[in-house]
Amino acid sequence: MLKCVLIMALMSLSCTASDLVGDVRTAAGQNDYARADGYIQNYEANRGQTPESVLVLSWLARTALAQKKYDQADRYAEDTYQRVLLGASIEVEAQVLAAKGQRTEAVSMLEAELKKYSATSIHARIQNEYHHQ
Repeated sequence: MLKCVLIMALMSLSCTASDLVGDVRTAAGQNDYARADGYIQNYEANRGQTPESVLVLSWLARTALAQKKYDQADRYAEDTYQRVLLGASIEVEAQVLAAKGQRTEAVSMLEAELKKYSATSIHARIQNEYHHQ
């Protein structure tokens, strides 16, 4: 019985990036954005944020735009932007401070950013950097 449970657990973790891309594209093409979001959340819960998970967000933005779902397209575009540019900027800034021996300042900056972006998609990325300081 334990062997079956372990096999099932491993199978659930084996979702590849190509599976994610295909699944999200199919769901979005069927106008099922809740399912597409679920695929991304599940993937990132198991693997963390990856270039592929950010890429599919940009595809969702384009698909929503093509379907004239402007508010949704804007949300996905903003999410993609935050994850890529803003998240990377915050990470680098904290790492520079720490590398200069200003760890306390790095932690303080990350704490402020965590509060500022608590309800956004980059919260987890900032929190991960915070735990590495």
